[in-house]
This record gives sequence, structure tokens and C-alpha cells, in this order.
Amino acid sequence: MKKSYIAIFISIVILLSSNISVLAGADNQGLDEDIYLLKEQMFVPDKLRNEYDNDVILDKDGLLPMYEEPERGTVKISDQLYNESGLIDGDLKTFTDFASFGYATITIVKRIPGIGRYVELGQEIYDALRGVYSDLNYINKSKQVTTQTWHTFRDFYHWLYVWDYGTWQDMGYSISRYYYKHLYMRYYNDRLGEYTSVDHHFNHSNRYDPVKIAEAPNYKDYEALTEIVYEHWVSNSGKYVESY
Repeated sequence: MKKSYIAIFISIVILLSSNISVLAGADNQGLDEDIYLLKEQMFVPDKLRNEYDNDVILDKDGLLPMYEEPERGTVKISDQLYNESGLIDGDLKTFTDFASFGYATITIVKRIPGIGRYVELGQEIYDALRGVYSDLNYINKSKQVTTQTWHTFRDFYHWLYVWDYGTWQDMGYSISRYYYKHLYMRYYNDRLGEYTSVDHHFNHSNRYDPVKIAEAPNYKDYEALTEIVYEHWVSNSGKYVESY
């Protein structure tokens, strides 16, 4: 049994030490292996809106179509999702039967900034894996269950720019962090008549949303970021940086 645990641990470490370079969606543009440009948008600050001709249509948030020529002071926000990294958050845990596993509180992430510890019940872990592996319907609930959880994360950036004399001036960034869960479970399969194991990666590369997000103060608040970065540019206050 110890040898099998060691093999599982090594395989998890190998997984987490390598970047997953699968494109997560057709709308994402790969920049560098596992870094994605999700979208870029141009915003016109409130004080600059009268600089645009009447035939330039802005929406209520001051969004400028990307095909339009920006006026000096226009803000561009580039959303980018960075490489996947991760940590193993817990040891392998063995339960005497399914009931003790199902009611157990199991840590997925030990600490998320601004949120704290993120946990799931064993039953939730079982249900998540059963949604992927139908063979879990054949679990023998009177026998031992072993599980392990770990997480990976991706940093999400709003990169901030201001159009200034024909170039986009770098004005800083807002960074948040996306957390994803990874689950492993070993159980006795009555159909096979032996112990077997399954694992699954509920991450961006497999098209899952993060289980939790450590948000920067203005995460996806494009209107606020536009006004902040514009004022920094006008007052020559340097770059603006905020974090989760």
C-alpha cells in the first residue's frame, strides 16, 4: 500500500511541475504556451468623451469599438490569464468506509487570500468524480475509501494602458488569482472485484471555471479601472497596481 501511495504522490508532483498547454477555448488567443489573451477593450474616460466625434458610438460604459482610432488619453484594458501553477494541499487520507468518507470535511485549498480555507465534503468529491466516471456507481460502500485533493491556480491580469502620442503607455495592472481543484479517489469496485482509482482535473484546460477567485479590489470593474488609470496618467502619478 505504501508503494502505491508513493507512486500516486510522484505522479501528482509531475503533473503540477509541468505546464498544461491545451487551448481552453476558441475565443482565447495563446500568447506564450499557457498564457491566454482573453480580450482587449478600449474605454473612453468620462472627461474625454467630448473629444470624440458624434459619429463615434460609445456605449454607457464608454466602450470604444476596437476599429476606431483612439484619442489621446483613451484607456485600453487587456485581460490575460497566466500559466497554471499549483500546490499539493493534503496527504492521502483513508476512511474505513464510504459513510465516514462522505461526511468528512476535506480541504481543497488551505488558504485563499480574502476568503480563507476552501473545503468540500467527501460526498461532494464523490459526486464530482461520479459525474466524470460512471464506474463510481459500482463503489462498495462498506470498504475503505482513499482520497487526495490538491489545487492549481492561474493569475488573471487586467493590464492597463493609455494612448499617448501614437503609442500605448503601460500604466500598470490589476491582478486576481483563480483557484482550481484536482481530485483523486481510490475505492473498491464491485463490478471489477478489486480496488481501483480515478482522478480528474477541474481546471481551465479542461474547461472548468475556478472554484474560488481571490479578487483584486476592482476585478472586472472596467469603469473604475478606466477612471483610476486615466487620473494617474493625467497627474503623472506613475503606474497603478492593485492585487488580491
